[in-house]
Amino acid sequence: MQPFDKKNQEDYDAITERLNKALISVAEDYKLKATVKNIAQLASVHRNTLYERDWPITRLKEIQKARLIEKEKKSKHKSDEKDSSVKLTKANKEILYWFGKSTEYKELYESKQEAFLLMRKARDSYSAELELTKTQLKAQQQENERLRDLLNTVGKE
Repeated sequence: MQPFDKKNQEDYDAITERLNKALISVAEDYKLKATVKNIAQLASVHRNTLYERDWPITRLKEIQKARLIEKEKKSKHKSDEKDSSVKLTKANKEILYWFGKSTEYKELYESKQEAFLLMRKARDSYSAELELTKTQLKAQQQENERLRDLLNTVGKE
């Protein structure tokens, strides 16, 4: 009976070694599917062998979980990049919008400034003309007074 036990133990160890190599291969190579069928094919054993030993299934689930976590990280990273590029695009559009607005208001300010300076110049010239007219009016009124006084003095004689 011992020769059979020895042979069985050697077979068991050989299968264990093949299962380990298959699991390591699947863990390292993302191109290989992390399935019971694939592990069984890589180790050249039946799928029931995996289920009977239990530890290969546990290890396979760990590999699947690690891949899922890695996939979520990548998708989150991609979505973060996408969100960042969308935010950057929106920020660029907003900058262009406000730059356009600032340019528009700058031009409006400059045109209003020119109009203001023109009105100030006109006000100053009209003020000067008003002062001149007031001076002339005062002079005319004084001339009228002088002429009335002259007429009054000529009319009394």
